[in-house]
Amino acid sequence: MRGRPCGNKYINGRKRHLAVDTLGLPIVIHVSAANVHDGKEEIELLWQLEKASGRLQLIRAGQAF
Repeated sequence: MRGRPCGNKYINGRKRHLAVDTLGLPIVIHVSAANVHDGKEEIELLWQLEKASGRLQLIRAGQAF
């Protein structure tokens, strides 16, 4: 199915969720289907981030997260 805007969640494709350090270098990359809400993918990204680095003190995220 093709043609509807992303707000209706009918888009084919993938989304990339990134966690980066203060220099903008990627720490964790998570890829999900485009029709999944960002808030649901936040949990998976945070689990991967916890495994990758135990030294985190502050996490800043967008409104959907």
